[in-house]
Amino acid sequence: MDKDSQLPKTLKQVFCNYFEIDDDIIAEIDKICSLVKLKKNKNIINQGDVCRDIIIVRTGMMWVRHLFPKSEDTLLFGSSGDVYAAIHSFFASKPALYSLTAVTDAEVWVIKYEDWTVLENRYPVLIKWMRDLLLEQCYSLEERHLRFKTKSIEELFLNFLNKDQAGISRRTTIKTINKIVPLKYIAQYLSITPESLSRLRNKLVRESSKESQKQKNAGKD
Repeated sequence: MDKDSQLPKTLKQVFCNYFEIDDDIIAEIDKICSLVKLKKNKNIINQGDVCRDIIIVRTGMMWVRHLFPKSEDTLLFGSSGDVYAAIHSFFASKPALYSLTAVTDAEVWVIKYEDWTVLENRYPVLIKWMRDLLLEQCYSLEERHLRFKTKSIEELFLNFLNKDQAGISRRTTIKTINKIVPLKYIAQYLSITPESLSRLRNKLVRESSKESQKQKNAGKD
């Protein structure tokens, strides 16, 4: 695994993702952040509760999920540098539609709504930052919907493995990712059964092993 992809992002890296923000503003943001440590399977946002916080992942892997009466749906995964908010809660004090849960032990920065609005009023550039963040997330959800309508399950799984999603590098193997993300959560994300995903995973592992062997044999010639 690419070690650089696993290094914790700094607040400056998070907030300068779209455009440069002055260091004095970053310092003010740092003052209103609380660092919270989460154990594996611990929620930081609970579905159905009002949560008027901005959550920024420092370390670990998180996933966004919705619980139905008899099932569960995984919307997305993320890791260091990713920003989350229960939009209905944050802007309108409505119950959160999804939970944000730690897949692994994690550390997150938490910014309270009241503190954030004070800084927004003082530094209008943060309003632009929030706008750009929400636009990017809306686009990502649109793109995800289209991808799931037009791609095969194998293509979706390969896309999951190959994209720099959730801090996972392009060189991450299937075996490595399964050590980080339980198979059932990936299956939920792909909307297939764990058994179907297991068969697909094993097929891809066999194909990868054959390709590696071919490359080794070619190197001996």
